[in-house]
Amino acid sequence: MTVIWRNLRRLQREGVPEELDIQGTINQICKMGCFLSPVLQSRRKNQVKLVLLIDCEGSMSPFQILMEALQASLAKAKFLHNTSVYYFHNCPRGYLFTQPNLTKPEPIEEILSQEAYDNRVVIISDAGAARRTYNSERFNQTQTFIKTLCGYTYLYGWLNPVPKSQWRTTTAEDIATIVPMYPIDREGLNDLVKILLGYPFPTGVGL
Repeated sequence: MTVIWRNLRRLQREGVPEELDIQGTINQICKMGCFLSPVLQSRRKNQVKLVLLIDCEGSMSPFQILMEALQASLAKAKFLHNTSVYYFHNCPRGYLFTQPNLTKPEPIEEILSQEAYDNRVVIISDAGAARRTYNSERFNQTQTFIKTLCGYTYLYGWLNPVPKSQWRTTTAEDIATIVPMYPIDREGLNDLVKILLGYPFPTGVGL
């Protein structure tokens, strides 16, 4: 997973020059005919901001280890300082929580305005597929949230820990028609990263 997340990074040099610029130093020696001092350059920093919205408790409890591995892979890809994580149960509505035990709530609109504007947002939930259920209220509430999210960014996607073959006849199947949804495997993560980079949504997916 780490290698795939690295494809999402956009590195740009910024800050105080403190890293040796080897080519620049060589060019200076060639130009001056002698070595005067090393040429320094700013370090490259990742400019991509990622916001994770993670469904927890209930049907998502069996996937806790997978969620931890997913976040660990982001840290290894050097996304740790560019990632904000919030939690919800079943679908984001009203509030998001800063703790996985669903404490310390903050209004959704406030979080989106501060964190999501022109940034990448990833929703992680089984969307009802884990229990093979369909819930129209869950779909409607999710649709309302996605409409709100669209006011801040078009760079968003959904990761589902349940294999795609098990989405059929569940709420996940319908949610996948309004949000690009992918299973958490190599192919799914690659497809998600493309969406977060601005590639078009799959045909037939959207509000």
